[in-house]
Amino acid sequence: MQDSAKRWVARGMCRLTVPYDRNTPFYSVLGMGFSVDQMEEADIVNLHWIAGRTLDFSRLHLIGRPLVYTLHDTMPVTGGCHGEMGCLLYRNSCRGDCPRLGHILGCGSWPGWLFRKKKEYFARIPDLTIVTPSKWLLDMARESRMFEGRRLVHIFNPVDTSVFIPPVNKAEAKKRLDVPENSFVIAFGAVNLQDPFKGGEYVMPILRELYRQGARHIHLLIFGNDDSSTEWPYPCTRMGFLADMGKLAQVYQGADMFLNPTKQDSLSYVSLEAMSCGSLPSVSGREECLRSVWMGKPD
Repeated sequence: MQDSAKRWVARGMCRLTVPYDRNTPFYSVLGMGFSVDQMEEADIVNLHWIAGRTLDFSRLHLIGRPLVYTLHDTMPVTGGCHGEMGCLLYRNSCRGDCPRLGHILGCGSWPGWLFRKKKEYFARIPDLTIVTPSKWLLDMARESRMFEGRRLVHIFNPVDTSVFIPPVNKAEAKKRLDVPENSFVIAFGAVNLQDPFKGGEYVMPILRELYRQGARHIHLLIFGNDDSSTEWPYPCTRMGFLADMGKLAQVYQGADMFLNPTKQDSLSYVSLEAMSCGSLPSVSGREECLRSVWMGKPD
């Protein structure tokens, strides 16, 4: 019942933000309860994605084991943003006017309160090591003072190079995906292309610009949560959500270019995986960036 109440409070907090954004994460201390029984045999517990609606931050100290917390975005070092997007308030414990929240019922003060509560909960953990996959996020962790006095370690994201390998034959790789062999294949995707941090809104302008410049023999490979009603300027193959890493590797292997327009990421897995599969160039950025590295028109 307590967890159910927390869910309703979290949803209510999101609804009060202006403009409303269902991804607004400023309820990250309202996590769900969990049992420590399954951790009794562990020597070390490695935490990854913990936030609102997952683990209760206030109970982490009850685990009673050395904790390693691997950060994958900026939520742990801010009041609740999964991406700081240029805001530097985290350096001041998120005190001040939050640019992402409106002013209804004092919403702008929530991040500072949430920051203090998270810092309080983390301080209760007797043995905590923080790991970041990028130097950028490591610097943020130091600047935010969320983990003062803790050990901060930089360890790159790993890629399974036994799965994500270049294709033996590019033509065969395209054939397996039912993609025309003579087409120039651009792959892109994310768990949710509508996520404001993934930059999905840049993909259509990029492709329209390529079409305007005369590029015709392009085929799109799209994976993840794609809106099937979208009318792309080129033929496309929609792969849907891919939980099988082998199938995801096949998408990369059949591509001639991988497009990752993310606005902010901490050593993006999809870009690393694509490069490991030889889908080069792997382009991340807006349409200006794509044009600057375009390796000649595909037709």
